[in-house]
Amino acid sequence: MSRPYSPAMSQGQGRFLGSQAGFGNAPSRPVTGYLDVAQSSSPFEDLGAPSDAELEATINGLVKEADLNTLTKREIRQRLEDHFATDLSSRKAAINAMIERALFART
Repeated sequence: MSRPYSPAMSQGQGRFLGSQAGFGNAPSRPVTGYLDVAQSSSPFEDLGAPSDAELEATINGLVKEADLNTLTKREIRQRLEDHFATDLSSRKAAINAMIERALFART
């Protein structure tokens, strides 16, 4: 009697609760997709921080009334932090992208 070739299992592989409990090859945890999870438009909204839409609207307002020869992205980020009274440094890249879109739309 010959046995078909099969690579050796590493220790603990192939043994999980699902097969021992009679559930066949059930996964060890439920399968979820990222779309199954309810998400807000911004992960920061849950923390009381402004939404992306609020930031974008404020940035558009600042860019419309600003002298673009003197205004810097750093100044805009500082004004946003002052306006919303919160630290937005963790969202710097997203805010810079919003500023670029507002500047592009203005020209």
